[in-house]
Amino acid sequence: MELLPLLAERGLSTGQYGVLGWSMGGYGALLAARESAGRSREGDRRVVAAAAMSRALWGTAEEAAPGAFDGGDDFAAYRVHGGELKTVALRIDCGRDDPFAGAVRALRREVVAEGGLQAGAHTAGHWRRMLPDQLRFLGSRLPLPGADR
Repeated sequence: MELLPLLAERGLSTGQYGVLGWSMGGYGALLAARESAGRSREGDRRVVAAAAMSRALWGTAEEAAPGAFDGGDDFAAYRVHGGELKTVALRIDCGRDDPFAGAVRALRREVVAEGGLQAGAHTAGHWRRMLPDQLRFLGSRLPLPGADR
């Protein structure tokens, strides 16, 4: 991650941060949260809140979009399970007509997460409509500037 060191050089607090993503970016946001979960040593940067919209989510490597993973082993290594996200505040949203709605519903049963399934599909219009709620969620979970320095 090149952005965090750049922000830190400019005097901004980067010890705890939030991530947001839509579709495959939603998967990436939860993966980043999983990777930083459990980091608590002083000086470690960690995700404290993640907002994922229409998260690209498949049950098996065979169901995944072509090129999303390098095969079954890659899929297994980067699969995000609810139990790995217990230390991160979550907001997970999805349109009820989104092809990922069933898998998102299953993940939401594994975690404590704000958000839910709303009217909408896997479209930029739905994501834009939900963006204010996602940003409000992230803003309410992040530390005040300078709190982690």
